[in-house]
Amino acid sequence: MSSDIPPWNPVQFIIICTYTCFLSFFHTPSGGLQIVAVYVSVIVLAIPATFVQLKLGGYLQKGVVGAYSIFFPIWKGVGISALFDLLLLVATYAPLVAHLGTYAFIAISSEDYTWGSCDLVKHISHENEVCVSEKENGVPGDISRVAHRPEELFYKHEFLQLSPAVDVIDGFPQWRFTDLARKAEISLMPVTLAIVWVLVSLFVGFGPRICGWILFLLGPAAVLSLLTVLGYGFHHLDKTHSLEYLKQLYMFKDSDEDTFQTWLKGFHLLMYTFPMWTAICCTMGKFCGRSRKIRNL
Repeated sequence: MSSDIPPWNPVQFIIICTYTCFLSFFHTPSGGLQIVAVYVSVIVLAIPATFVQLKLGGYLQKGVVGAYSIFFPIWKGVGISALFDLLLLVATYAPLVAHLGTYAFIAISSEDYTWGSCDLVKHISHENEVCVSEKENGVPGDISRVAHRPEELFYKHEFLQLSPAVDVIDGFPQWRFTDLARKAEISLMPVTLAIVWVLVSLFVGFGPRICGWILFLLGPAAVLSLLTVLGYGFHHLDKTHSLEYLKQLYMFKDSDEDTFQTWLKGFHLLMYTFPMWTAICCTMGKFCGRSRKIRNL
């Protein structure tokens, strides 16, 4: 009976949305070929689709709902669903984007992290391209050796700074790239809140069109941040491990996947993470106006 089925509460709904977005972002590539497949799909599929939606929103001066109403009136509900989907994406992706951005910048720090070596972590040795650790309390019949990638160890020990047990509470993570701010006695929280309230004041004072200009500036800023991290790491850090990783087809030698499945996984990763079919592109084109230079740029 339907009355016996317990309904979902809002907390469960938020958890399942966050879980699916978390899986889409932290999908582990199976090798360098899958990374190449993602970038090829971005150039061939994602960039043209995004460009068309930006120009369509700027030319019609309508968002995704208005655009669907003009060309396909019966699909107006699709535009409304896209807005609702965008709301869920913003609520779940924004913390993850900040999560990954912070992870990228502390990864290029000059300190000796566990990025390219397993020997920097206690009780872990390097065997066959993976880090192997011995379990302290082995269970009879259980596997006593656990394989880890150096990136996973860096993420757990340096970024998340996981404690050894649930009852061990060491406080919030202290990342080394914030030492300069701590020495200057500057708290990052008030600065961040001030920036947020400045943006809110701009929205209230100048209307929604200012949102388009802010997005117009934040887009290139995000790309420049990514290129800065990649360029710094390529020129100033040891790139031997990265080049070896890109040249190998699979992460583990016992994988039975073929080349087609690898390219298909790269395309799926692009579709799950790149918001090219959401309402943001068409609405951003509307807010930027009909200027040909702005649209083309």
